Amino acid sequence: ACSGRRSAGGTSLGGNGNQVANFSATETGGGSVTLTNTGALQVSSIATGSEPPSPGGSSLTMQDVTISTTGDLTVASAGIKTQNIGAPPPADPVVPATPNASSSVSLTSGAGAITLNGDIAAGSSGTVTLSSKTGITQPGGKVTGGNLLLLGDGGANLNQAANNVGTVAANVHGELVYRDANSFTVGTVAGTSGVATSNDNVTLTSGSTLTLDQGIAAGGATVTLTANRINQDTATVAGI
Repeated sequence: ACSGRRSAGGTSLGGNGNQVANFSATETGGGSVTLTNTGALQVSSIATGSEPPSPGGSSLTMQDVTISTTGDLTVASAGIKTQNIGAPPPADPVVPATPNASSSVSLTSGAGAITLNGDIAAGSSGTVTLSSKTGITQPGGKVTGGNLLLLGDGGANLNQAANNVGTVAANVHGELVYRDANSFTVGTVAGTSGVATSNDNVTLTSGSTLTLDQGIAAGGATVTLTANRINQDTATVAGI
C-alpha cells in the first residue's frame, strides 16, 4: 500500500494499526509530520510546498519529522527536507529556499535497518536522530543539521562526503563510521554523551577540525580520527 499526504497544518498518523509500504508527505503550513508504522517502509519524499506565502506571511517551512516502523526503513533519493524548497526563477513570484532552524528529524526502525539514499535535512539547530535494530547505512544523500544522534543494536556507516552537522553522539552495538565535510564536535546530543560501541571500530573523518568534548569508548577495537586539526580537552579515547 502507498500513503501520500498533503497538509497545511501538520500530519499526525500515530495509530498502532498503520501498515503502509510507501509514504510521502508535503507540508504547506509549517506543521510537523509523524508516522507510526508496522512492517517495511520506504519514505519516498517528505518536503514543504513551494507555494508563495500568503499576504503578510513568510515562506513555508516544516517543523519536526518523526517516522517509526517495525521493519526496515528506507529513505528514497528525494529525501526528507524540512526547509522550504523554494521556487527559483523563472517562477513568478520567486520564493527563496527558507530553512527552519529548529526543525528535527527522527527515524526509527524497531526491528530492522535504516538505509539512506537521499538527503536528511534538519534545521541548523535541529537534531537528526537515527535509531535502528540492525544497522544504519548511507548509500547516497547527505545528513545536515545542528546535531546527529546514532542509536541501536547494529552499527552505523554514514560515509558520504557532504554530510554536515555540528555535534555528533552515538551509542551503537557495531562499527561506527561517520564522515563530515566540515568541522564537528563529539559531544552530547539529547542526553547521549560521546561515542560508544560494543568493542567495535570507530572511524571519524572531518573536512576541517574535529573536537572531542566527550569521550570515545570502543573497548579493545580501533579508533581512527582523521581531520586537518584535532582538539581534545578532558575527553578520553578508549581503543587501540
